[in-house]
Amino acid sequence: IAIVIATWIYTRYIAVEYYYDVTFDSSGEPIFIVRQIIGKRQSTLSRISLADIVDVTLQDAAERKAHKTPRDTRRYVYVPTVFSERVCRITTKNRYEKAEVLIEVSDEFASLLRSYAEEARAMRAAEDDF
Repeated sequence: IAIVIATWIYTRYIAVEYYYDVTFDSSGEPIFIVRQIIGKRQSTLSRISLADIVDVTLQDAAERKAHKTPRDTRRYVYVPTVFSERVCRITTKNRYEKAEVLIEVSDEFASLLRSYAEEARAMRAAEDDF
């Protein structure tokens, strides 16, 4: 059992790296991407339209523990640190699902992501007016 637990901890927290990127998809829509790298294998875990991001919030450990995710909301955790002191909670909503994505980023990246999401929502609203 100790070997199984050690292997699980290693593959879940130690060997895993997450990369977060803001880019454009093939249609020119701005998106936020979460990639996971384990060894030489790379996987794209999430592709979120920036216009679908409702909120970007930084939380400390106590706020994270106190937060209750609503039942109709999916939760995705992409935090490589076992007991992270600070996480960024991204709340998204589109016509298919509501979700919360937890990532571990700097204050500057969270602020940048928040401003990009606001800009993307404004652009979508302007397009919907036409």
